[in-house]
Amino acid sequence: PTIDVPDLCVHQLFEQQVERTPDAIALIFEDQQLTYLELNARANRLAHHFIGQGVRPDDCVALLMERSPALVVAILAILKAGAAYVPLHNEHPSARHVQIMADAGVRLLLIDEKAKSIAAEPLLVLSLEAIEAEGLPEHDPGLPVFSQQLAYVMFTSGSTGVSKGVAVTHSNIVSLTADSCWQNGMHERVLFHSPHAFDASTYEIWVPLLHGGQVVVAPPVRLEVSSLVDLIERHSVSGIFLTTALFNLLAEVQPTCFGSVDEVWTGGEAVSPLAMERVRIACPRARIVHVYGPTETTTFATFHPLPSTKRLEGIVPIGKPMEGMRAYVLDAGLQPTPVGVPGELYLAGTGLAQGYVGLPGLTSECFVADPFEALFADGGARMYRTGDQARWLADGNLEFLGRADFQVKIRGFRIELGEIETALRACEGIQEAVVLAREDGSGEKCLVAYVTVAGTTGEATLPAVLEAQLRSSLPDYMVPAAFLQLEALPLTP
Repeated sequence: PTIDVPDLCVHQLFEQQVERTPDAIALIFEDQQLTYLELNARANRLAHHFIGQGVRPDDCVALLMERSPALVVAILAILKAGAAYVPLHNEHPSARHVQIMADAGVRLLLIDEKAKSIAAEPLLVLSLEAIEAEGLPEHDPGLPVFSQQLAYVMFTSGSTGVSKGVAVTHSNIVSLTADSCWQNGMHERVLFHSPHAFDASTYEIWVPLLHGGQVVVAPPVRLEVSSLVDLIERHSVSGIFLTTALFNLLAEVQPTCFGSVDEVWTGGEAVSPLAMERVRIACPRARIVHVYGPTETTTFATFHPLPSTKRLEGIVPIGKPMEGMRAYVLDAGLQPTPVGVPGELYLAGTGLAQGYVGLPGLTSECFVADPFEALFADGGARMYRTGDQARWLADGNLEFLGRADFQVKIRGFRIELGEIETALRACEGIQEAVVLAREDGSGEKCLVAYVTVAGTTGEATLPAVLEAQLRSSLPDYMVPAAFLQLEALPLTP
């Protein structure tokens, strides 16, 4: 399906919305509210400070901040200054932050008062609280920024042992928000509860703000089921995205929690039809949408609204491409497979990112020439090789079948097992390492590391030693839940 994407930047579309609804509520946080005019003024003051500090178009500014209204202000201000934002997850180790900022070419780091210390030399480090007290101009900077410029660089796990930064443009974000699926009035009040270093935040912030809606900002804590349910009910959230694991948990513990929600989008792993059926019955008003999309395609690439009456059985499809996106299921020779025949899923269209920052070889390997571009009026010279296996169904929907490589998803996090194995091999005394995703008796996935050891490290103390070393360089979700020492790795001939 085609789409009419405005040739404008994200912040320019937001400024147009400010002109239309200056006094409408834009942000809600606990008992605080910001109107569109107030949000714009705060972002403008910060943008003028960035410009005064020498930030120029195409620069990258890193954000090490907790989730708050100030975080949304900072993201908007960076775009207004013509730069791109690089989100850093507060719970990740400092070594990972340093590596990300070096890879993205970050020249300025913005922190809030609760950000943990980080070795930021030779970066310029700014404190948001100090800047907001300066009384800078509140008018739009009006810099010449263009839709094909970078809006953000978001890092995902990398198979070579180093995370890779996905370069997303203003046009990519605008394309996502221009889809007619958001015009049904069901996403007027969206809960921003994802980490800003997770691409679901792109939907949570920009879909409501570019349509005159409200962003409900969740507190900067790890949300328990009860607090999440309270936020949904207290703020009358109308639209929400949940990772598959979180959706399954809510469906098990409190399936009625979506009773006042108009639309629930969920995806990231193989979904449980039982969980979806439980929520559908408990909350007949809520429309459940199963979605799919790698970071390289700007959050969502396909979607499948579940039928409100038909009972769910078997695998739940990932649906059809969103407007402006195209999906191909191809064989090893890049030829389309017939309906029902598995192949590798490729994605193309307006949501396709520029590639990986500083990794031209990997970019050319994953973003390949689109042999079918002549069939489409909008061109689209490249397509993204997802590494996922899928097949077309007779009704025109896509069915996800699994990975074709060593990437896994656990609790919605995308993990390259090779990155963990590389980190393990760097640990003292480790000769060989293999990491697998295993399922326990309840169907929950966890990471298990198998290692061979040189030296005298005792088998009893090995797990604690390896866990401590890995936590210094990897985020929590990439640290294996179990470490098993083997005399030798089992090898085939």
